[in-house]
Amino acid sequence: LRAIRIKSELGFTLDSYTANTIENNSHLLSYVSPERLRDEFLKLLSVSGATENMYTLDKLGLLCRIIPELEDLRGVEQPKEHYWDVFHHCIETTGAIERAISRSTEQLSIIPWHPYLDQYFNEEISDGCRRSTIIKLAGLLHDIAKPVTKSFDTTGRIRFIGHDDYG
Repeated sequence: LRAIRIKSELGFTLDSYTANTIENNSHLLSYVSPERLRDEFLKLLSVSGATENMYTLDKLGLLCRIIPELEDLRGVEQPKEHYWDVFHHCIETTGAIERAISRSTEQLSIIPWHPYLDQYFNEEISDGCRRSTIIKLAGLLHDIAKPVTKSFDTTGRIRFIGHDDYG
């Protein structure tokens, strides 16, 4: 986890040896204290590149070891309005939130914004963790209950009734 965070913070790349070593030893995360995993995962979410970082964790076999419930999202189809399955939609949401908060694209400049919001999202709310980090985490987990609530209505349309409450 730390390697992915440092890579992202400093603009490094993972060489194939390091990536293979991480992937081959990903099962060892079960021996790391949950508090340490939480802290490092939140630090990783706090740096820019949330979508890429989540995909890197997934590619190396780490993401679903940290949050096992995410595995159930993989391949869960959504209504035609959605481009991605639930798993990829949740990962992409972290990046969309990051772009919205940082206002990193010109298209976002048309959205009403008040300078207070910069302060609001950068406010530390717990143990060195900023509100923007927690919102990215919420984005990653926002559809976590879709697999268990998936159904079809009488027209055959996919529905996830109650997934927001259940999740």
